[in-house]
Amino acid sequence: MKINKKDSRLPREVVVASIDLRGIWPAETIEERISDILYRMRNVYVFEPDLICLPETFQTSWVREKTRTEDIAEDENIPGPVTRIIAEEAKSQNCYIVCPLVTKSNGNYYNSAILASEEGSLIQRYDKLHLVPFGEYIPFRNILTFITYDY
Repeated sequence: MKINKKDSRLPREVVVASIDLRGIWPAETIEERISDILYRMRNVYVFEPDLICLPETFQTSWVREKTRTEDIAEDENIPGPVTRIIAEEAKSQNCYIVCPLVTKSNGNYYNSAILASEEGSLIQRYDKLHLVPFGEYIPFRNILTFITYDY
């Protein structure tokens, strides 16, 4: 009989796994990066985490493939390509997963985080409200016209 580690935990004990990008950059393509992240996630399953947190902008950080925001943003019709994969992983491992990614809503792009439940449902979306100047938006765009950015 297989013993479930979750059954032997204290009543309020929570195991959180944080996945980082250290050692897996650069990647050539977004698909390669997603594959690398899934590989890292599968390495922590032995600990039976309750929650897995993926790194912000994991999909595009340190990826050599050039992409446009509109090509990678998941829209109002979530689940999209990335969130579908993450939801399947959450369900198969019976854990929650926080998945940061770029989303699009009403013609605007957001640095968002999606929460996938242990049932494989996408139950919450958070859109970052305070963006990092020059990292997530260009201030004084009417003056700094020589700077281009997808946001």
